[in-house]
Amino acid sequence: MRFGEKKANYFFVFDIDGLIWVYPNQPDIVGKIHMNLTDADGKTYIKEIIETARRKGQGFIHADQHFSR
Repeated sequence: MRFGEKKANYFFVFDIDGLIWVYPNQPDIVGKIHMNLTDADGKTYIKEIIETARRKGQGFIHADQHFSR
């Protein structure tokens, strides 16, 4: 789901195992487990989101908008 000016923003959805359900920016990874996707700084942001949720029950992480694979 894209939104905002020029539809530049989007939501992505994955489960606690790292299975991607929705990822408008990279539709070819939907249906696959991607715990090791990295942002431009090399941060494994999906893994970090899941670990934060498990540890704290909620939280926020920052990931650079220019993602790599």
